Formats: sequence, structure tokens, C-alpha cells
Amino acid sequence: MAGRPKLNILRQKVSKRGGSDWILEQVMSGRTETSMIKELECGWRTWTWLKRELNLVERIKEVRKEAATALLDTSGDVLDDLVGKEILSTQEIGLARARSDNMIKRAEKMNPEEYGRGRDTKIEITIGDVFSQFLREAQDVQEGEFEEIPEKKALTDGTG
Repeated sequence: MAGRPKLNILRQKVSKRGGSDWILEQVMSGRTETSMIKELECGWRTWTWLKRELNLVERIKEVRKEAATALLDTSGDVLDDLVGKEILSTQEIGLARARSDNMIKRAEKMNPEEYGRGRDTKIEITIGDVFSQFLREAQDVQEGEFEEIPEKKALTDGTG
């Protein structure tokens, strides 16, 4: 493609490192696309062109999900390695916990559908004046009492 010199340069850089296999290995190891772009000294647009050209868009998503699962497994191993040690310093425990927490957070970002924490959803319901008036009037009706509402009034907004 003579019309895309930046893509040609990027293609050569990636090829020297191992091509699409190198990209997938980097993603599997937990590396971000941003860090690869910085290393390769290219822009997002050129990177996107290359991913499409190499048919990597969906494959990167799959590998990222696999990597997230591997990270979660490893995060547990980091803590399991402490079990059975006779003497542990608070520093060792803190470091292992920090490493494990970091791996979990990375896994959440790599595969938010599977491991991410759901966003808090806030639902706000606004009740109109008519319904508020209905509730106030309903509180005035004693148990066992019924109030007949003329049909015309029931179908209007309460003003008459």
C-alpha cells in the first residue's frame, strides 16, 4: 500500500518482532495496546489499520479474555504461596496482597463482562402532581370506606 507510509513502517516494525503472533503474546501477557503503540511509535489510527489488516480485532478480544482468566488464577497463587511459611513479615503479606489486588483489577479491565464489577445504577422516579394528589386523597379514606369518583373526574388530570 503505497498510500499509507506509516502503515508500511508499522508493518515492518511488527514483522521484526514476530508479526501477529508477537501482538497476541503481548496481549496474553497482560500488556496494553497503548504500551505497544508507544513502543512501536505509531498512532492509534495506524495501529487500528494494522489490526484490521491482520484480522486481529476479534482475536485480541478473545486473547484478552483468556489473559484475564489467567491473571485471576495467578492472583490466587500469589497468596497461596504464603501459606505454609512459618515466619511472615507484614511487608511480605502487604506486598502479596497488593500484587494480587493489582492482578484482579487488571483482569476486571481486560474482561469487564466476566470479571468487572457492575456499575451502580441509580433509578430516579418522578411522580407527577396528579398521582401525588391521588395518594394524599387515598390516605384520607379509612379502611372499609369507599369513595365513588365520577367517571369524568377519574379520566381527567384531577382539575375537574
